[in-house]
Amino acid sequence: MSVTTEAFTRSVNGRKIYVLSTNLEGTGCVKLFKQMGLAVGGFIDSREYKNNQKCGVPIVPSDEFFGSYGKDAVVVIAAKHRQTRKWAIERCKDAGLRRGESFFVSTDLCDCFPTIEIAGK
Repeated sequence: MSVTTEAFTRSVNGRKIYVLSTNLEGTGCVKLFKQMGLAVGGFIDSREYKNNQKCGVPIVPSDEFFGSYGKDAVVVIAAKHRQTRKWAIERCKDAGLRRGESFFVSTDLCDCFPTIEIAGK
């Protein structure tokens, strides 16, 4: 699946974006979405960070997110680990989210993992 920037922006349609994974790709996605003027609600991740934030946005545990945030949000799965990505896709589907509408895998938006470019390093 390949989604253009315009199609992604239309899909977001004023909803907040939550990026699943605080890894380098996730951090890069958050920075990019902010630069695009899109509303970022936070990260979905189980790791603990100081003040439960990274890049100035909150980190929400997956159970909490899918229990109460999922319906009004767009999820971008930035996990590179295959099993984590597979788990995240299933979790989104189980929550009633639809790929290409309310959830995306980062490779839907870009065919590669441009870690260095999107992270700004």
